[in-house]
Amino acid sequence: MKRLIQYSALMALLASCSTTVDFKTPGNRFHGPEVTGDTLNRRVQLGYGKAHKYETASLYGDTIFGSGATKNTDGKIQASEGFTLDAQLGVIEKLDAYYRATHDSAAVFGLKYQPLGTHDQEGHKIAIMAGLGQGSEDKDAHKVKSDSTERLYKARLDIDAWEVELIYGYRYNKNVLVYGNLNYANYDTDTELKSDSFDDENINVTAKTQGFLLGVDLINDKRKAGVILEAGVVKAEWNGAYDDTNIPLGVNFYYLWE
Repeated sequence: MKRLIQYSALMALLASCSTTVDFKTPGNRFHGPEVTGDTLNRRVQLGYGKAHKYETASLYGDTIFGSGATKNTDGKIQASEGFTLDAQLGVIEKLDAYYRATHDSAAVFGLKYQPLGTHDQEGHKIAIMAGLGQGSEDKDAHKVKSDSTERLYKARLDIDAWEVELIYGYRYNKNVLVYGNLNYANYDTDTELKSDSFDDENINVTAKTQGFLLGVDLINDKRKAGVILEAGVVKAEWNGAYDDTNIPLGVNFYYLWE
């Protein structure tokens, strides 16, 4: 066992070093048709669900015995998952400000307006959401040598995002609400690769997602807390060259202060 551990450590030392420049777009959104209902009411929720992961570039450094570097800017989309953190703050009775942070993606600020239905009352509901967001990330790739560590590339990813959602729902009683969420999002990204040894390169990617989600909100009205179960279908596109469709399944927990 001791020799196996030593061998594994040696292989890790000799292995190549790589960096992937990527970002995610959420599949599950966990946005129902109700606002918080009054000025300064607050709602916080944490969810886990499906996402799409976009790889804009990968940087690969050779092994300890090599002297070169490889970069791949073809890009790809693949299924992924991650956590989302949402917060809503009541502005007036029918209007909320919202914030959403998704793992490895742009943070989004926006407004949620409920033109139909009353907060926490039975009946039909409609809500409209729109938001803008930004995100950035810096990454370094290194090449390992026997006497020093040399940086091959410095990579930076910048994201500008906007999104809209149309949500219809029906609350059966104090404890059960069902909804459908039609959503669209656009992510304009710029990946910058810089190096002292190689030519700089910029990669511009526009990612678009469109989806339809069905959710069930199970509410504990006494504690003002609940859980959302959500599923649907989401299609992701990248510059018209790549696309992928998946079925997001997710769960979300929330708490409301009134």
